[in-house]
Amino acid sequence: MIKNIFIILLLSSAINAQSFNLVQHQSSITDTLGTEIIFYFSVINTSSSPLSFYVKRTENLIPEEWQSSLCFSSCFAPFVDSIVNNVTFNSGPLAPGDTASVSVHIFTMLAHGQATVSLRFGNVDNPLETVNSTVFAATSPTNIFDNADAADSYLLITNYPNPFNPETKVNFSIKEPGPVSLSVVSSDGTIYTVLEEEYRSAGNHIVNLNFGSLGLSSGIYFLKLQSGKFTSIRKAVFLK
Repeated sequence: MIKNIFIILLLSSAINAQSFNLVQHQSSITDTLGTEIIFYFSVINTSSSPLSFYVKRTENLIPEEWQSSLCFSSCFAPFVDSIVNNVTFNSGPLAPGDTASVSVHIFTMLAHGQATVSLRFGNVDNPLETVNSTVFAATSPTNIFDNADAADSYLLITNYPNPFNPETKVNFSIKEPGPVSLSVVSSDGTIYTVLEEEYRSAGNHIVNLNFGSLGLSSGIYFLKLQSGKFTSIRKAVFLK
């Protein structure tokens, strides 16, 4: 009888054992408006078996103009609240002892504010194994949008939202008035011109892009801005 009780307790301990460790590399970041704030996490498989884990966004308190995205090896659309390391999300089970990188991207655009994003990490095969985490993001009052009529530099800001489907906004500033060219470049080098030598005044500008109207398929693209001697390139992810 005593032997049977001991076996039951041992099995119960094994079921409730934590099969992964979560390392949160940042908890709070303040940056300038228009930047992409990124929080990184490491999921470590401490068990002796392959681990299937999920990440669920349980709270997304952000300004109306902002968006957040969950990322494994690639980032997913802002409306995706749960991701799993399986083929659906271009991933697979985590081998014993291996580490997977997970990140949360917060896109701060158009208005100052603060964001609170809460996540739950869990073992797909054991609902009792979960770890909760929260990150905080904010913008500081110094940025190129504080003076809408003037700019003291040339700058191409990360498009918002990103990833997107099918529309996104491109924000840029130019120091002096003059012609501006904006192009979308695919991974194979194909160039789609959006603005061609279009005259723009000095200051900050927003261009709305619709990748659907350009006839583009899902994938990674690059936005290239040219004005005078200034050239800048940003990565954009189009997800249908």
